[in-house]
Amino acid sequence: MLMTEPRPVGSFTLGAGSRTVQDLLLKLRERAPQKMGAAGFEDAVFLADESRQWAVVRFKSASFLKWEFGIQFFRGPDETGNRVQALVRTASLNEGEPDEARLEPVRSALQRALESAFAGH
Repeated sequence: MLMTEPRPVGSFTLGAGSRTVQDLLLKLRERAPQKMGAAGFEDAVFLADESRQWAVVRFKSASFLKWEFGIQFFRGPDETGNRVQALVRTASLNEGEPDEARLEPVRSALQRALESAFAGH
């Protein structure tokens, strides 16, 4: 499902250990699956496409629901600052479209996991 209105799934501040969006994505690729697992997401995968500032995140949640999110990472609003925003652009649940009641708690937990994975970089 293409999100008609992108939803935030993280806000990150670049610094000495991560100076570019590419650095951020590499850190998240390394650390996010473990943090997502700790949040109750099983078989978590963070697939980063550093050249496009994009990631695909896959995992299972309660009742073996299979989720996939397409997430865009960008510096905003001027593309030059040290703040990076992450927005969910696509979402699917068991290869279908998730309803709002299921999407929001999962999106919120994913945001906490991603921000936690980047913290302390």
